[in-house]
Amino acid sequence: MSQTHASLLDPSHLEVRKCHTFSGPFYRKAHCRWYVEISGKQINLGPDQNEAFQKYHELMASPEPASYRPDDPAQPVAMLCDQFLQWVQTHRAHPTYEAYRYRLQRFIDLYPQLTVEELRPFHVQQWADSFDFSKTSRRNYMRSLKTCLRWCCKQGHIDRSPLEHMDLPTADRKEVYVPPDEFAQILQHLKDPNLRDLFATTYEVGCRPQESLRLERRHVDVDHQRWVFPSSESKGKTVPRIVYLTNQAMEITRKLMLQYPTGAIFRSSRGNPWTPDTVNSVVDRIRLSMSKAEMEQRGETISDEEIDRVAKALNPHGSVKGKKVERSKWQLRAQA
Repeated sequence: MSQTHASLLDPSHLEVRKCHTFSGPFYRKAHCRWYVEISGKQINLGPDQNEAFQKYHELMASPEPASYRPDDPAQPVAMLCDQFLQWVQTHRAHPTYEAYRYRLQRFIDLYPQLTVEELRPFHVQQWADSFDFSKTSRRNYMRSLKTCLRWCCKQGHIDRSPLEHMDLPTADRKEVYVPPDEFAQILQHLKDPNLRDLFATTYEVGCRPQESLRLERRHVDVDHQRWVFPSSESKGKTVPRIVYLTNQAMEITRKLMLQYPTGAIFRSSRGNPWTPDTVNSVVDRIRLSMSKAEMEQRGETISDEEIDRVAKALNPHGSVKGKKVERSKWQLRAQA
């Protein structure tokens, strides 16, 4: 892994013990990566030599946090969150890591010195209730902490989770349906025929948006008029994902798979595959345009203060090509 998780906890809150023991950076040709061994553990410093040695010097200057036994009640919750996030960053997709990191960081900001012994379900409940969220969002916030502590228990970092019996609120059921006439209005805002193909196909088959974005010719089963994603590429990675196509979706798929025999078949007029960030920006613009038109018809207005209030509760960071980026004030206001 070329990137390492940055600790949630302010260094001033960490206990310090003996200094790290370093063997010096070394290069592994088989992996094309620089490594350093610290206390018997090899740490990936990345492929670039200059950046690797910079990270090495940063590690040399940093204190090593104190170690704890699994039954030690003085373990900081923040340290356990860091352990969990390091694992998520390695074994899960970047958006999943970023979602956990953002939520757990907000909890640690509120309770930077809370220990496992002190942690109680009411800490998590009151923290989640402090936000003006839907039941689903509050559930996701609380579940992030519960999942983190459950993972720590399974891994042996703690003997038991203090949140084991914490109840989670039920999620709001998603009952959003876009009727054909409303979808026709959406298509009217799409001037690019390539985007229209993407939106029309996704709407026709009802697949997950990320599935149509990564669709390639090798996924298309023409004889049975369907897409087949192998288990390794499906959500959950346990069984193949099969998406059956309507006649219109099949017609678009045939056209594009002949045009792009390799790689993603849904592309822009320049031949570049559509990305989630680009599509999200398009959706945001359409949503904003249609909402303004609907409000004008109803004679409704929303104050700037209300928009700013909602925008402040949103995640100020987004993800572009797997990298965390700061979202502009306009982007946050548009989402609000």
